[in-house]
Amino acid sequence: MGSVVTRLRDREDHGDMKRLPHDYPWTSTPAAGLLDRGRFRAHADPLRSLDLQGRRAVVAVGSNAAPAVLAAKLPEARIPLLPAVMTHLAVGHSAHVSLAGYIAAAPYPYPGARTPVMVSWLEAAALAELDATEPNYERVTVSSVGGDLHADTALHPEDVDLYVSRHGVVGTPEPLALTTQERLFAELARVPELSSALEGDVIEVCARLADDPDLRATVTGRLPRWTPDSPETPAADVPG
Repeated sequence: MGSVVTRLRDREDHGDMKRLPHDYPWTSTPAAGLLDRGRFRAHADPLRSLDLQGRRAVVAVGSNAAPAVLAAKLPEARIPLLPAVMTHLAVGHSAHVSLAGYIAAAPYPYPGARTPVMVSWLEAAALAELDATEPNYERVTVSSVGGDLHADTALHPEDVDLYVSRHGVVGTPEPLALTTQERLFAELARVPELSSALEGDVIEVCARLADDPDLRATVTGRLPRWTPDSPETPAADVPG
């Protein structure tokens, strides 16, 4: 098949992700392909062209599923990407506000759930770099949180990682499914302790949160949260 080549690092294609927090989680691609130093090429079998020895498979449920985001985080990496279905895990929102003013995605256990995801295979150096961009998350194996994977290639959940939130997920009280920032803020604005911070135009709300670290900390501390076990203390206001 012919390759579709996209210049992912050009501003006109994806812009500056941090300037568009209200659009989170940005556009991802359902297509398999190879991200090669900032260029994404759709390819039916991206694994065939690379030696996977020493690479680690990582599931993306939020913005890391978008090649543009990975290109910005790992500009020199060569990364095969393959769509998959993750079962028994759903995707909601991490119970913290990022520095850019949006509330990011996070997985949580949900028996019977079937969730489309993107799997990447990362070399050790690239994986360490990606870990450094996710201080609000812990990288764990899919099997450790009760999930499984189904794809066009053999994937063993004990050999595949994903990032889970250190804060738990937003729940009122049940976890809220991943949605747009506009809908999420509208839902959370019904919580009396959050109404004054989250009411209004989504672009303005994100801008207020991005500009005010005290407000971010306040909203993070007041977000209704759900964890598999029990609520935990919110982590520090760090990028994520």
